[in-house]
Amino acid sequence: MKPAFMLKRYAGYGLAGINLLLMGGLAYLWVDADGHLRNLIWQPPAAQSLTLDPVSLQRGAASADADVGRFVVIVDRPLFSATRRPPPPPPPPPPPKPVDPLADLKIVGVYREGDSGGILANLNGKVRRMRVGETIGEWKIQEVRGRDVVFVRGTEFRTLSLTTAPRRY
Repeated sequence: MKPAFMLKRYAGYGLAGINLLLMGGLAYLWVDADGHLRNLIWQPPAAQSLTLDPVSLQRGAASADADVGRFVVIVDRPLFSATRRPPPPPPPPPPPKPVDPLADLKIVGVYREGDSGGILANLNGKVRRMRVGETIGEWKIQEVRGRDVVFVRGTEFRTLSLTTAPRRY
């Protein structure tokens, strides 16, 4: 015969035998030597006297150095009160400072075309060609004067100059 078939055939007999052994163990625990059931009526335990002499209260409400300020929170906001409110929310964070788009702008070149002109600028790692009148963020290119570029934002003016690269010999 195959082992799987034998396992299926005799598994029920094995489980029934284990159940009989467990029932015998329970009967042994419930019945005493005379054949009477054990512990059918609950017996209260004997009373014990309470002594607090050896107990030392070093920390807590009974100590002299108790921090009363910790308990003010419980008095203000009782734990199981129906009117308990959550603590006030923290103040909102300050708004982030605006990013200046001209801070990382590098002028690579300037050009003129008749009455108008423009710049070649390295902005965010890319070289872009921008004409007079175009904007970078809130700044508008107002004019190109030689090697200088004038930017305007409202009534504020800023001038950036084309710098020459150092010569390498």
